[in-house]
Amino acid sequence: SVSVRAATSPARPPPTTATSVMAVAGSATVKNGQGLVDGVPRGCMETTEGFASLCCLDCDTTHDPETVGRCPDCGGPLDPTYDVESGTITKDTFGVGDGMTAFADALPFPAERLVTAGEGGTPLVEAPGLAEELGVETVYVKDEGRNTTGAFLDRGMALAVTAAREHGATDVALPSMGNSGQAAAAYAARAGLDPHSFVPSRTPFANKAMVHVHGGGFCRRRGGA
Repeated sequence: SVSVRAATSPARPPPTTATSVMAVAGSATVKNGQGLVDGVPRGCMETTEGFASLCCLDCDTTHDPETVGRCPDCGGPLDPTYDVESGTITKDTFGVGDGMTAFADALPFPAERLVTAGEGGTPLVEAPGLAEELGVETVYVKDEGRNTTGAFLDRGMALAVTAAREHGATDVALPSMGNSGQAAAAYAARAGLDPHSFVPSRTPFANKAMVHVHGGGFCRRRGGA
């Protein structure tokens, strides 16, 4: 998959976000306080200094970074907030490095905890013919097909599966049209979790096959999204 961006100057890599990290962790089967994950107690996610809190997008309440799933007050989605005044997120270090670890300052957990398969860092390819057709100076095509499972979803899934593992999850489950299902299967396998995807019956065979290739299971539902 690719995304297209018109620009009048060389484009910079887009920032990553951890907005949906807790959602997948919250939908997983979580067992707190049972054993260790690489030396860290299960159900106790180690967070970074810059990760200040989770803010509900519906009721605007603020919650501890350890909150799992949705807002405990209203059930709304939770969005991470960062303390940019703490000095932990600086222009000198942000975006420096390879893949997702280049944005370590804005990850909700230490970069060394990240369940990664080399996602991110996809190239921007200049497309002069398209720029001429659109009447702009420069167009760059972000080649997201270079990600691990061939989709931009690998970035978010790396974060989500990491959060699930750090919170002591044993399984991850999600609805999917196919691409996110195979990403979940790939990253869950890397984290030692069991993935479960719920896909519509019209999902292409190739997508369903790739879920199986990565070791995941799926439940086919009638209809489509």
